[in-house]
Amino acid sequence: FWKSFSLSNSYNLIDQLMNYRDLLGLGDWGYFQLVKALSNHIFQDNQLNVDLLTWALMIRSGYDVRLAFNQSCVTILFPSENTIYSRQFVIIGQKRFYLDREMNSQLLVTCQKPFPENFRMIDLEFYKALNFNGRLIEQKISYQWNKKNYQFILRTNPYAVQFYNDYPKTEPAIYFRAPVSSTLKENLLEQFYPLLSKMNKTEAVSFLQQFVQKEFKYISENQKDELNLPRFAEQVIDSKLGDDRSKSVLFSWLVRILLRSPIVGIQFQGYFS
Repeated sequence: FWKSFSLSNSYNLIDQLMNYRDLLGLGDWGYFQLVKALSNHIFQDNQLNVDLLTWALMIRSGYDVRLAFNQSCVTILFPSENTIYSRQFVIIGQKRFYLDREMNSQLLVTCQKPFPENFRMIDLEFYKALNFNGRLIEQKISYQWNKKNYQFILRTNPYAVQFYNDYPKTEPAIYFRAPVSSTLKENLLEQFYPLLSKMNKTEAVSFLQQFVQKEFKYISENQKDELNLPRFAEQVIDSKLGDDRSKSVLFSWLVRILLRSPIVGIQFQGYFS
């Protein structure tokens, strides 16, 4: 497969894929999913060929990915700049490679050495906001503060929320630093900033803290697995649900964007603050 692929001119295709990556704000993980989706479209119902084409395109894109197989299954191995939780991995040359598809057997055959100059790893950090089209969903949130009633309308993109839902579970800092979509950011600034600008900073922080605590239903420990937690700020707003970690992420984002104050996220065992 590689001999055949290497004779083809795939660079034009890769340029187009990377243009979509930048246009949509996908980052490395989203780019990997885009390449898999394209390969699946070309080789429908043939998982081996899907994996082969995905592997080859990621190699040509500069990533240090490996193809791995055993007697019953094939998968792609990829290294990550960040820790990924709840995912199988193997160690190759002191580097952790995660399995794109779970395999029952620990016995794998793969290439030990990378392609020359292929050292790029999957970085789960977001360097720009997701830029997806699609009909937005309105969330109407009523809030009472100091005996006054407020109503906010926040718009989320269902495709962005689905992208977050499928994102690998990773380090707390990724969730704290991730941006929300430009539309949601504009909604927050338009509706919250005129109110907060009339308050002193202590009162404004209290306003936001109570907003997050009261208006987003709490998820208990025994419900977390059902909702793939921890969660990004936009997921919390979309579902109006969050545990302590998710609410901390949303609260920190609101304080940073609306009050322009620095935030320090603290990780305790089992939760954030």
